[in-house]
Amino acid sequence: IDPVFLWPLLAATIGFSLLFGAVQMHADVAEFQAVVQHEDEADPLSPDMLTLRVAPAGDARDLAPRIAASVKAAVGVTPLVEIVAKDAIYDPERSMKSKRLLDLRAR
Repeated sequence: IDPVFLWPLLAATIGFSLLFGAVQMHADVAEFQAVVQHEDEADPLSPDMLTLRVAPAGDARDLAPRIAASVKAAVGVTPLVEIVAKDAIYDPERSMKSKRLLDLRAR
């Protein structure tokens, strides 16, 4: 894996391509975004948390647990999966492309 595409999280290093591949293998995902933040936003020393915001392309009944299992198998971290509307992730009127990764951790 190219080191440029590695991302430190939870004392582990996650490869972007592995994470994104684990999500994109689900045909019923229209759009997604990975968000990294501290569990307690007021405490910069609190553990990191990975949230995947996913917009379904169809029926979302069992999508969240399937994605969580795929990501856990691919990168060893179980994300919190939020099912959201596509425009909550990407608004083509505001940006030319979607932002796949948001790192909200305090520096």
